[in-house]
Amino acid sequence: MSLFRGSKGYRIANAQQVADRIGGFVAEAKPSILLLDLSGVFDIEYSALQMMIECDQRLAEQGVDLWLAGLNSDVLAYVRGSGFADRLGRDRMFPTAGAGVRHHQDNAQAPIARRPGT
Repeated sequence: MSLFRGSKGYRIANAQQVADRIGGFVAEAKPSILLLDLSGVFDIEYSALQMMIECDQRLAEQGVDLWLAGLNSDVLAYVRGSGFADRLGRDRMFPTAGAGVRHHQDNAQAPIARRPGT
């Protein structure tokens, strides 16, 4: 498991830069799980959310599970409204990064079941 912290707002202007940083981070660390801590992200635009969804698909193709943590109420509502939260499921979304790490530690022997088509 690797932890990646986001900050500020995710907008189309910086979404590609964030995606590139995540891609480089994953290429170097080669985690089986990438926990994206969004506690420092105060908002997210539609285009940036779409890039995050596409990032989840690309990571899955590489055998990496994307987990989200620390979403504030506005970002969480937006992620839920997009259907992305349903796709991630309860086992890949956490109130805090610490909760995600604890979940991983508690379930390290059990693989995370991905939803069909993800």
